[in-house]
Amino acid sequence: MMPPGIPSPAPIGHILPGLSRTLRLGAGRPQRWAAVHVAGTNGKGSICAYLSAMLHAAGLRAGRFTSPHLLERRDSISVDERVVDRAAFASAEAAVRRRDAAGGIGASEFELLTAVAFELFTRAGVDVAVIEAGMGGRFDATNVLRAPTVSVIAKIGLDHQRFLGQRLQSITWHKAGIIKRGVPWVVDCSNEPRVLEELRKHAAIVDARPCLLAGYPDPATTTTTTTAIDGDVDGNDDTIWQVLPRNQFEPHQQTNLACAVAALKIVLAQWPTYAPSRDLAQPPPSLATILPAVLTVEWPGRLQRLSIERLTGRRGDTILLDGAHNVQSAEVLASYVYRHLRRPSTASAATGAGGPMNTRPVTWLLASSTNRHLRRMYERLIRPEDGVVAVEFSPVDGMPWVQPVRPEFLLAKLPPPPPLASQGAGAAVRRPFRGPLRPPPREVSHGANVREGLLRAARLARDNDTPLVVAGSLYLVADVLRLLRDGGQEVVDDNEDGEDGEDMEEDDDDEEEDV
Repeated sequence: MMPPGIPSPAPIGHILPGLSRTLRLGAGRPQRWAAVHVAGTNGKGSICAYLSAMLHAAGLRAGRFTSPHLLERRDSISVDERVVDRAAFASAEAAVRRRDAAGGIGASEFELLTAVAFELFTRAGVDVAVIEAGMGGRFDATNVLRAPTVSVIAKIGLDHQRFLGQRLQSITWHKAGIIKRGVPWVVDCSNEPRVLEELRKHAAIVDARPCLLAGYPDPATTTTTTTAIDGDVDGNDDTIWQVLPRNQFEPHQQTNLACAVAALKIVLAQWPTYAPSRDLAQPPPSLATILPAVLTVEWPGRLQRLSIERLTGRRGDTILLDGAHNVQSAEVLASYVYRHLRRPSTASAATGAGGPMNTRPVTWLLASSTNRHLRRMYERLIRPEDGVVAVEFSPVDGMPWVQPVRPEFLLAKLPPPPPLASQGAGAAVRRPFRGPLRPPPREVSHGANVREGLLRAARLARDNDTPLVVAGSLYLVADVLRLLRDGGQEVVDDNEDGEDGEDMEEDDDDEEEDV
């Protein structure tokens, strides 16, 4: 029974909750591969990437299905750390679409893509597939997985509220649906205690196996966290940081990696079951041998630094590209930008002074597909002295219902410019960077011309000597990556990954994010 206040799985627009169509497409038939199922709001894509890389390094044939795609649909599906080739994808897609037409199923694009991924994993003979849930979990197409080897719950926050409910409890209830009877599960222990309690209640109802908490909880909430779940914390494994340079991982990445390692241990504990697909008579490699594989993981659009010289024609022009588009991911991005880009000025470092006026401003290129929580996001990301260019991302292939928010509306949600300071007979705005004192630049690039907007933002950043950050939507991230690819800079190809977290299951209201 659904708890009070949780919306029923009724169709809303192009979203058709439920598993029946995916099952009829053949995705729910007995699988010849083990599965790891991952759900959450932020971090699930990174967990999937880390885990599949380590499984591959362990000698297993690993598949990975994440959402959304960035440049084309096939880049959400990989086997052996390579995006599936066009011919294999086209063949599997044709087979799935024939089933859809023959059965009069009327499956959604995400359901079709899920079935294509499962078909490709079966054809490729993978040992293990790492599957990221699209929207929620309980009624998500990927939840046709009835007996995964392990379920993983990443950080949960507010997202897809039209479909999952307005309260965190409701959203957690939906994501908890991937926790299955008799299946071990891993959870990011930095989740709020009320989230952990809701997960524990569901696990008890379905009689799931014991939970493993992973990550690095806030010391102030550690006692509450561990009591809520009654599991073992598995994140302070000394092996991880004896092998890997911890300073190369942001705090949230450390927790995502801990979740992936915890799931890996559960998979490797069942090592003998993967025969006879390959010779696994020898025991699995040690964790110390496997861990370096995560250093090769590339995750486009997540704290990604790129040169844009070929677009601007100016040496040294770079951007930080990140798909942050909800409050949680905005907090992570804001922390990274403060520590790595804003850099305290020489004067403030000498005097020990702090505060926003003693740090470097930033220029932003922004877009969004949702008008929810924009003010709260921008309060965390953007300071009054920052420069901003707002744009519309281009139409999303196969998803005409996904529409960008008007740039003028985005600018209206920004923090106001700094107040005028009296300076004798005149007045000027205090600016922390060198140059003429003037209000921070706020510009709108009309229409869907992301290239024009990016060039404008690059010019503002250059004129004001500020770093340039592109954020707000994975659809904008995809546009920028496509611009760089088409401009001659290869960013994502058949050997690279595509993701994260922004859900592509036809939600025109909210996006999910992997940070």
